Amino acid sequence: MSLRLSAIAFLLGLTIALLGCGEVTTATIDAAAGIDAIPTCEPACDVNATCTGTTCTCGTGYTGDGVTCADVNECATANGGCDPNALCTNTAGARTCACLLGFVGDGLACQQSWRLVGTFPGVTIDPDNFGAMAIGAGNRVYFANETNTAANELFRYFDTTTSTLSPQLTLPPAMPPNTTDFCACGYTQVFISDGTSIFMLGNFGQRYSVTGNSWSAVSTYTGTAQRGESAGVYEPTTGKLLLAGGRGPLNNAGVFTVSTSVFGDEPGVMPFAVDSAKAWALPGSASVYVAGGYSSDNSRKHLVRHTVGATAWESLPDAPMDIGRPLGVGHFGTRLWVANDSMFMFFNPATNAWDRNIGAPPNLKAAAFAAGTAWALSQGLTGLQVYKLEAIE
Repeated sequence: MSLRLSAIAFLLGLTIALLGCGEVTTATIDAAAGIDAIPTCEPACDVNATCTGTTCTCGTGYTGDGVTCADVNECATANGGCDPNALCTNTAGARTCACLLGFVGDGLACQQSWRLVGTFPGVTIDPDNFGAMAIGAGNRVYFANETNTAANELFRYFDTTTSTLSPQLTLPPAMPPNTTDFCACGYTQVFISDGTSIFMLGNFGQRYSVTGNSWSAVSTYTGTAQRGESAGVYEPTTGKLLLAGGRGPLNNAGVFTVSTSVFGDEPGVMPFAVDSAKAWALPGSASVYVAGGYSSDNSRKHLVRHTVGATAWESLPDAPMDIGRPLGVGHFGTRLWVANDSMFMFFNPATNAWDRNIGAPPNLKAAAFAAGTAWALSQGLTGLQVYKLEAIE
């Protein structure tokens, strides 16, 4: 007698004993034995299936009779439910979604990060790779080549409201003799706007009126004030330009009061030397940020926070990659961004962390903040291309 029959006989005897002379039914025996509650799938189910009673059922993401289950390629239908601008990748029993280059999101929903808003054939920015400068003033992005030749002088603005490009603007008249160098710095300079004027401080100091399309010399930019800083920014609560690093000393800073044209030294010392950097003042905060560094210490990815007029300079976490020669700085929402030639890196002051990177448009030459967002200036095959940053997450 098999073990199963022996068990049934035992339970039957036990049932009879309990019921005495009463009638014993088949249902009573089955309930007592619990036979129907025992899962018995023969042959055995696939590893990707479950056995219920005597039936095998393939799990989610698999198809078959339960004894044999095959993976379902979710990506073969409607891109697997991913956004049309996402890459669907089939995995065992599932799929993953990842936004394509130039888009951001979780893959189920993707937004375009950069939108091309203008192409201007025949306009060449930074033809010799020496550098280009860009700064926002109101709804305009002003830009210039650091080295201008007679055949390729460039100082114009892009109007973010109309997506149009201005004619050639007036170049600074105070060029050194026999040069056409917009910067005329030989090392570095700053290009800063307070919204109504643009200051270009290098080997010489000039102030440009955005309403009058005219330059005038900054008469007080002489002697020790003439330093050619590496990073500069207008801080609106104090009405001053902060001028950081530059030709000396590399970890000192100066200030320029716009209303009085007076230069002075900024208190304290930066925790690192700066020969290539960008600076920015976030709205709603008295703090300014300086990002960059010094080539000789093999790191140009430092970040420091400072309140104009205070002694303290606070070191913050380094950027996720070397900034190199930064091409622009600004903010997007509450985050600070710094651009190099391949990436826009975002720093979150709320968490004191760099928390996202967005790839730069191809062949980026300069970037600036205007009209609430970032604008990227690239050299396309036929001319200047202007991109607008629309989303970072």
